Amino acid sequence: MKVQEKLLTSRRMNHLVIELEGEEAFSYERPEHLAAVIRALQRYPTVDGVVTGGLKETLIAGGPLEVLKKLSEIRRKLERFSESATPPQGKAGKPPRRCSTCPSSPSELLKKELQRFDSNPLEWTPKDTGLKGLGLAQCRECTRRSERFLRELSGEVEEIFGRIELLG
Repeated sequence: MKVQEKLLTSRRMNHLVIELEGEEAFSYERPEHLAAVIRALQRYPTVDGVVTGGLKETLIAGGPLEVLKKLSEIRRKLERFSESATPPQGKAGKPPRRCSTCPSSPSELLKKELQRFDSNPLEWTPKDTGLKGLGLAQCRECTRRSERFLRELSGEVEEIFGRIELLG
C-alpha cells in the first residue's frame, strides 16, 4: 500500500493529510491503514487532526487521535530501543559486537516485536516470557533489560487498550 503525507497548517489548524493509494476507504479494522497512520504520527506528533483520503475522506481527531498518538509513541519506543540495544559497528566494517554470552543481541528480539506491532497495532501485546527459549538475550543483564522494557510497554499498552474500549 502506497501512502503520501502532506501537512496542512494555518493559525487555527494543524492537520496531517494521508492519502491511501487505491480505491479503499480508511478503516480502523485494516491493520495496514492503522500502521500507516501510526508511522505518520511518529513524524508529525503535534498535529490536531489526521485526514485520511482514499475512496472517501475520514477525519481522525479527539479521543481516537490521542489513542493513535499513544500507539505511535509505543512504536517510537520500540524502534528506539531496538536501535539502542544494538552494539556499535566494529572497526573496519566488521559486524557489530554483541554480548559475549548471548548468541545475538536483544535488538533482534525488539525488531521482531516492532514487526509484530506493524502487522497489527491493535492486537499487539509485548511478549516478555520465554526470552531464553528464543535463542536471543540469554545473559542475565540482556534478559533483565529486555524484560524490563517490555513490561513497561505492556503497562502502557494496557492503558491504551482501556481507552479504546471506552471510545467504543
